[in-house]
Amino acid sequence: MDDVEGFRLAREGNELIAKAAMFSIDYPHEITLWGSTQKILSELTQGLDEKVKHAILAGTAMKLYNLGEGAATTPRREAITV
Repeated sequence: MDDVEGFRLAREGNELIAKAAMFSIDYPHEITLWGSTQKILSELTQGLDEKVKHAILAGTAMKLYNLGEGAATTPRREAITV
């Protein structure tokens, strides 16, 4: 969502944010960024390191769900939660 404080901490170099945060628009719920996502993202990520930006917007989720190049056909055991 539009976590202004989280993005501020990421810009200031908070490594935990860069390693663990994942962006969400929370579609299709009533309270969502849907419809203005690109505008809000451009504001929130302004001045953010490109590697950290990628981690928050895609990279962390890709690691968690084992997505992307070379991804296995089954999820990693540590990525599965109940």
